[in-house]
Amino acid sequence: RKFLCLVQMGIGTIPDCVLKSLENHKDLSIASEMISDGVMTLMQKGVVTNRFKKFHPGITTCTFIMGTRKLYDFVNDNPKVINLDVGITNDPSQIRRNPKMCTINAAIEVDLTGQVCADSIGTMHYSGVGGQIDFMRGAALSEKGKPILVVPSQTSKGISRIVNT
Repeated sequence: RKFLCLVQMGIGTIPDCVLKSLENHKDLSIASEMISDGVMTLMQKGVVTNRFKKFHPGITTCTFIMGTRKLYDFVNDNPKVINLDVGITNDPSQIRRNPKMCTINAAIEVDLTGQVCADSIGTMHYSGVGGQIDFMRGAALSEKGKPILVVPSQTSKGISRIVNT
């Protein structure tokens, strides 16, 4: 398979499924705000090597880790994983330095003009803003970058996630 620099996966079911689907790839790189158990699995299987990264080659970079005890044990004192300040990991000028950046983030809904809602459901706060916009911008500026935004087509009640405004 062709080299793909997997920059960042957001939080959620869809990004987790995408990580699982990458198990037959090779030489992927991770530079993300967050890493999860799916990243650990790809590193353990040799899928993630980070060897083509321009920024911290050979190392998975992140700002925080969210997952199981197994993940925390894996990253503890692991020289192949480093935590960096969010001002570094989420800086679009740093993100764009790596060619073929791919970011995959989830949204709650999208309107017909392309506006994305990723942090609230109506007036109810659902999620923090996080680095989604930074990574989307960095990937868009990267040579052959791919900023990807995913959204389920409808809610569990059958209501469309694509709305008028």
